[in-house]
Amino acid sequence: MSVGGPSIWVCSAAPAGGRLGLDLPGVISVKWRFARLAGAEGFSVQLHILDVPLEERWRRVQARNEEKGETHQLQFEVTRDMFDFVESMWEPPGEAEKAACNAIVIVGAGRL
Repeated sequence: MSVGGPSIWVCSAAPAGGRLGLDLPGVISVKWRFARLAGAEGFSVQLHILDVPLEERWRRVQARNEEKGETHQLQFEVTRDMFDFVESMWEPPGEAEKAACNAIVIVGAGRL
């Protein structure tokens, strides 16, 4: 099933009870699809945009590769090529999306 497929919605909408956080990919069409579904179900939508520099994001990926902490699920290390490929798919939200999704921008996002 593709990312953003119906299973994510089915698993998240039913137990939401009013508050739910979903970490969706940066592809605008996927985010808009979930925002519309949430609105149709009476949920409010708020988009959180983490504005973190590219090299800091890569540093965090490298740290996760090394630490393999309690929540680590990947069976492989993310390489710089993989990271750069996924980065190339990122579509920053436009002003219309920010307004429609009650966006807040978090600059730097601390140390995650």
